[in-house]
Amino acid sequence: MRHCDVLIIGGGIIGCSIAYYTSKYGRDVTIIEKGEFVSGTSSRCDGNILAIDKDPGFDSQMSLVSQKLVNDLSEELEHSFEYRAPGSILVCESDEEMEAAQQWVNRQK
Repeated sequence: MRHCDVLIIGGGIIGCSIAYYTSKYGRDVTIIEKGEFVSGTSSRCDGNILAIDKDPGFDSQMSLVSQKLVNDLSEELEHSFEYRAPGSILVCESDEEMEAAQQWVNRQK
């Protein structure tokens, strides 16, 4: 039986990032992944790291930090991940929706 300090289930971008940074601290890390590493998305993630869909504060700031981390890690490892930052669009179909969207934008400032 093989021993490891940390066992990570899931070799997506999050699991591999945790493994990478944990191993930098000298821990023996093992990842269990059913498919290819850092490939595809899970049922909990659609491949985007959006900050605009969160209220201002911790969650939106974490999203911005995560976007930067993915880019920095890609450069550091000289590996292109399947992550893309396509942006997003919100379509307002009424004056009420436009007002709500404007309030949302104002809260983001």
